[in-house]
Amino acid sequence: MNHSRGRGNRRRGRRRFSGVVIRSVAFLGFVVACIATWRWATEPRTSMAPNKPLLKSSITLPTSFRAPGVQSRNGRVVFPYSVVPGGVTVSVGTDNVVTVKGPKGELKQSVDRDIKVEVKDGNVEFGRPTDQIRHKALHGLYRSLVNNMVKGVTEGYKKQLELVGVGYKAANQGNTLDLALGFSHNIVFEVPKELKVATATEKGQNPKIFLEGSDKQLLGQVAAKLRSLRKPEPYKGKGVKYSDEVVRRKAGKAAGK
Repeated sequence: MNHSRGRGNRRRGRRRFSGVVIRSVAFLGFVVACIATWRWATEPRTSMAPNKPLLKSSITLPTSFRAPGVQSRNGRVVFPYSVVPGGVTVSVGTDNVVTVKGPKGELKQSVDRDIKVEVKDGNVEFGRPTDQIRHKALHGLYRSLVNNMVKGVTEGYKKQLELVGVGYKAANQGNTLDLALGFSHNIVFEVPKELKVATATEKGQNPKIFLEGSDKQLLGQVAAKLRSLRKPEPYKGKGVKYSDEVVRRKAGKAAGK
């Protein structure tokens, strides 16, 4: 009895010691992560190295009958527009907010304070102060976002969804969609006023929903929300899907012998 009681005490002691070691290592890792985060948050981001020019990329604003092609500027690729009617106005506010105006509307985008935006000779130039990973990521990000805004106010963006299923219907009154997706009730979906919506139901074809707007992000978000109301299932393909979406089908269960 005494020997077994002694072995039990030793085992409990070893378990307690292991628990203390594990907790100590976890706490040490937490402290190291906090220090690294604090150093990243407090490092200077706007300071530039002496005698080092600002790294730039640019977007060419559309003009009538601009020749197509690809230009390279300081390691960044610039895609000029081709045959875009009308003009586009780009302005940069004091709070680093880029405003793009065109035939299809007006869009705004707030830019990080470290990224410098300038409009020169029909080009929108983006500059970053250093070659840090964060600055490189933001440099390309805001160039793409403003490029999408310029395309949106000139050409616009479109999305088309298709309703696949027996009894599935789609109708709209203005920007209010009335959807029958196989539930016990219809779904009423209010589309933002910045977008245009239309529906079509033709004999022998699936009902379709057409979305159009100048804001690419908003358009994609609304289309994804509509698709999420009834995602296409992999066996019969029923649900709401994009018109160009390919649903991977599964074979299902094998027939009984």
